[in-house]
Amino acid sequence: MCKTISSDVIIGNYLIEAIEKSKHEIFIDDLITFDRMISEKLNEEYCTIFSLDGINNFEDTYPFFIKLVKNNRIHIKLSNNSSDKSEFMDLLNRYFRVGLPKDVLDEMVSASQSIVA
Repeated sequence: MCKTISSDVIIGNYLIEAIEKSKHEIFIDDLITFDRMISEKLNEEYCTIFSLDGINNFEDTYPFFIKLVKNNRIHIKLSNNSSDKSEFMDLLNRYFRVGLPKDVLDEMVSASQSIVA
């Protein structure tokens, strides 16, 4: 039996990588590709339970991270102020990276780098 990685963790980690690349929106199709890559790389020890419903649940649960989900895009609620960005990233890290096994986190970072340009 595999350990599960929730939609929230998948979305949150992808948001972190997008923000580090100065993106203010992400495409849902890229997020789906990210999830598939993670699932393939982590083999049988971990499995993701990402779903499109998870995006709506994420938006409802974490309205302070998401501005809007529309037209196959997730718009990130982020100001251009660097101190706000730093606080935003700290919060995202606390919610979605603290406690993740290093091998899972490394795979997420690696997979996202090939998608977020």
